[in-house]
Amino acid sequence: AVEWEQRPSVRSTLRMYYRYGQGSADSGNTRLVVRDGLRLLAYGGGAVLVTRGPLARTALAVGAVGYLGVPVRRALRRPGGVRAAALVPFATAARDVPKVAGALEGMTRQAKRGAHS
Repeated sequence: AVEWEQRPSVRSTLRMYYRYGQGSADSGNTRLVVRDGLRLLAYGGGAVLVTRGPLARTALAVGAVGYLGVPVRRALRRPGGVRAAALVPFATAARDVPKVAGALEGMTRQAKRGAHS
């Protein structure tokens, strides 16, 4: 079991995930880097799909349900679950976006170091 204390503010939580992203890039762990790359593709692809026709928006909705389904189900099993479930998309984005940004920064930093070696 893994336990950790919730950060005292949203800002410090966002910073924590940004640093996790940097750590993923710095680790050189292919699985972590690919996972962050897939997050980037999913959010970027979602931004494009939302501007397209109904079929594209349906595909986006299906993808979102698939991605958010497990945390929404977990939230619904708890007291006050409907309110918590409504926040899952926001909490997920608050985790994913800074993590991807940190990973991109870390990969850029790694690439610059490699170019100067």
